[in-house]
Formats: sequence, structure tokens, C-alpha cells
Amino acid sequence: MDKSKIILFSDTIRNKLYKEVKGKASYFGILPNKILDVDQEFVDSIVINGKVFNKKIKEQRKELIRKINDEGYEQLIDE
Repeated sequence: MDKSKIILFSDTIRNKLYKEVKGKASYFGILPNKILDVDQEFVDSIVINGKVFNKKIKEQRKELIRKINDEGYEQLIDE
């Protein structure tokens, strides 16, 4: 059995997933070298870098930032 094709496939999928997770973090203002602040906060939403998000994103984002501070950006994205 030729395992090289399986390894190539799994590496390709892993790299694609890594890029997608990194892109999603960036969408929420979490970049490799910088974490953007919440610009405005309303009763039912928050604004980050000009984008409006549901209020529940604030707590989820806060938890993600805490984990990044504990483990590091690259480590957490890789997980």
C-alpha cells in the first residue's frame, strides 16, 4: 500500500484547515501579532474593526484571547 498519497492528502487537509482557522480568528480581530479591541458595545451587539457581531461573540472571543495569552497564538491555532 502506498502511504505517500495518504500522507500528502492529510497534510494538504491539515494546512487548509489551519488557514481557515487563522482566517476565522482574523475575522474576529485576532491576528498573529495583534488583538483588536472592541470598538463599540451595544445592548445586543459589538463592533470590532467596523464589523458588527452578536453580543455572545464577546464572551467567546474573550475566552479565546485568554487561551492565546496562556498558550500562544500559533499553538492555539494549531490545536
